Amino acid sequence: MAKRETLKFPLVGKAIKILDSVTIDRDDLRSQVEAFEKTIEQIKLGRDVVIFPEGTRNRRKDNVIGEFKPGSFKLSYRTGATIIPCALYGTTRPLDIKVRLKKYPLWLTFFKPIEKEEYLQYNTVSLAPKIHKLVSDEIANFIKEDQKYLLDLKTKKKKK
Repeated sequence: MAKRETLKFPLVGKAIKILDSVTIDRDDLRSQVEAFEKTIEQIKLGRDVVIFPEGTRNRRKDNVIGEFKPGSFKLSYRTGATIIPCALYGTTRPLDIKVRLKKYPLWLTFFKPIEKEEYLQYNTVSLAPKIHKLVSDEIANFIKEDQKYLLDLKTKKKKK
């Protein structure tokens, strides 16, 4: 699920079309409801759905992830779909013209799936910060590992 404007982005737009993603017009409530219902149908047919619970791209230099929107979990509550939290770090570096690496590390962790019986103990407003903490703590670890990796690269270059 993505905002309709992302279809105009060269790489992202093509990926959205290839993946047959659902797009929404954030200024049109009817479009949002239709997209929500279409996504529910796809989940019921067994398709997996990726949701970025911040609701937008994060461009913060300090790498702090934004607040998770409780509504991003509503699809699971409506369908009973399992939630698989994921922490992802390093995806923007290859697009940064200031960074010139031969290899771009990507840090990724999939957490233990959260089944319907577990998440139904909470409402979406209390579930969102729990998952946010899990993911943000892991990203803090990724940042430390990434800094070690980059330091090792600099050390190796100086030795040559």
